[in-house]
Amino acid sequence: MKSSVCFSLCIFIQIISLTGYSQSKSFVKSYDSTFHFYTNQILVKEKEVDGNEVLDPHNIDQEKLNASLFKALNELRSKNRRLEFNYDTTLDRLAYVYILNLNYHKFKPTAKSQNRMNKYLYLSGKRMGVNEGLIAVMIDIPYLLNYDEKREYFYNSTDTKTEYHLFYGNRSQLKDSALTPEPIAPFTYEEFGKDLSLWLYRSRQGKLLRTRSYSNMACWVLPIEKTITGKRIPRAKMIIVFSGKRLQQLSFR
Repeated sequence: MKSSVCFSLCIFIQIISLTGYSQSKSFVKSYDSTFHFYTNQILVKEKEVDGNEVLDPHNIDQEKLNASLFKALNELRSKNRRLEFNYDTTLDRLAYVYILNLNYHKFKPTAKSQNRMNKYLYLSGKRMGVNEGLIAVMIDIPYLLNYDEKREYFYNSTDTKTEYHLFYGNRSQLKDSALTPEPIAPFTYEEFGKDLSLWLYRSRQGKLLRTRSYSNMACWVLPIEKTITGKRIPRAKMIIVFSGKRLQQLSFR
């Protein structure tokens, strides 16, 4: 109980002193229901940037990474005859505080972690001025490379031909000159957004993306530094925050 109070107080202090928050989110300045960031491109920093640019975990464009997921989630909403989410700056600041301050273990998509995060985000959201009656969160720890989780992999420290030195299989393959290990390929920004959004949509948490209860959304995908510099597949912390009105709060006038 004591740790929960301390955690809540720490987050609240971060919220009221959010001087480090500098994401301009220019990619949403021209966004509306008819302009989906791009026609096969993503609008970033007030210019169109090719969504097929390779996502390099060692040199990530943070704004573009967030934009790729936001765009892909709205595309799924549209395909399933749901209104697209509106970008919300307050929810973005809220998501930023949590993803910046919490250890990546807190973002494992378990029911316990999600329920706890929902509780704190609701309280913090109200303090920050979120007026909607509903606030909810999705969390995950996605890979930043296009890795098939069903296959094992290894790190080859002697490799000089690939950037990440990560291959499918095991190190015993290196002893057989007739075998050429398959490198784990990178994503493009667009591929990353589509792959992650589809995974989330089909997951246990996916009901938040399918429901009509939420109309506003913001998302952050922040690389986990220790996985990028090590011998593991680079991963990131992900948080999506939603808000919406309760049914009885809707106005029909």
